Amino acid sequence: AHPWRRGSADVAHAIRGCRRAMLLPHGLLLCAVLAQNDAGITLDLPRFLFEDYQTHAQHAAQLLASTPLGQSQMAYVDEATTEAITHPYALQFGADHSLFITSFALDHVVRMSWTLGEDSRARFRVFARVDSPVGLAYDASGRFSGGQARTLYVSSFTADLIYAFDDEGALLRAFGDEETLDCPEGLAFGPDGLLYAVSFLRQHVARYDAATGRLVGVFAGAKDGPSKALVGPEDLAWAAVFPGNETAPTRYDLFVTSYYSNSVERFHGLTGEWLGSVGRGIVDGPVGIAVSATSPSELFVASYRKNAIHAFDAPTGNFLGVAAGRGTEASEDGRLWRGGLVGPSGLTFSPVDHTLFVASYATSHLVRFNKSAHASQYDSYSRLTTSRPREVGHAA
Repeated sequence: AHPWRRGSADVAHAIRGCRRAMLLPHGLLLCAVLAQNDAGITLDLPRFLFEDYQTHAQHAAQLLASTPLGQSQMAYVDEATTEAITHPYALQFGADHSLFITSFALDHVVRMSWTLGEDSRARFRVFARVDSPVGLAYDASGRFSGGQARTLYVSSFTADLIYAFDDEGALLRAFGDEETLDCPEGLAFGPDGLLYAVSFLRQHVARYDAATGRLVGVFAGAKDGPSKALVGPEDLAWAAVFPGNETAPTRYDLFVTSYYSNSVERFHGLTGEWLGSVGRGIVDGPVGIAVSATSPSELFVASYRKNAIHAFDAPTGNFLGVAAGRGTEASEDGRLWRGGLVGPSGLTFSPVDHTLFVASYATSHLVRFNKSAHASQYDSYSRLTTSRPREVGHAA
């Protein structure tokens, strides 16, 4: 165990604070000081962090200023908050269109549900207690969980474990070790049915048999391979890069957000070979990543320091534009940011109406966006907008 990290939630928050200040000298110094407490923790910062980023950023700024790509393409719908959520991190839809939310600062996972119509109401309840929860993955059918349907997987940043819970919040099992999980964050099931995980202090992607918790091995980022491509990995997603035909199936590649290198790293879906970077110079402090609900080849990335969601075409890596964010309007108390994002982290699409949900980490809000925000089917959600904590109770 790493006593300097495991024994104190304050240290875990300090780690988060230093990475959010990535380009500030005192931020890097704090990381270095923390790392001295354990000889196994090193920060291998590649030279391009300091040499190439400015060039990419200048090019991206010109691109955004000269084309419609710099304008938000999705309209604000509404937002919600609750006293049960402080610094929401990851979002994951479960059964019955309920939404799971990791509340990093409160050490629990919240389940949100709502009713529609005239008496539209958001309801929140604590689903499970987890030490510094971050990543989420959900197995609705039980196909990947040994037949156990509706299983939620949660990564613990400070315990270096992945926990599995049933639909009622009962703990089923925990697995992982500090050799492969060190401050684990993003989770995602792959096309092969295995559970893939990234750790903030590990420069690789690990994969597990979720039904047993058995480590299958390291998939991408091996020590003698593209390890320097992953510097502070946050989240991961599988996107279609080859549509498939009569002779070959659809191919999915793995995309991983790399916070310190300000990029999304792409790995071959079958071999784990590093295929290059996406979004260099555009994303700034990328955290969450999600695939479009309507197109399996469109990637949406939460850019923490730009307060924006950026969209990319997975097969080509081309920048599609700013999907949401950029610009905020704060209330007097600073808590209500109508239509704005302050430190966006996790994001996901509703499987029902394809609305984009984004966790605004700094303001503890959930914000929704949609390309058809003014259509009648979204009117029933307007009552979710609030500047006060929502009712904390049992899910409907």
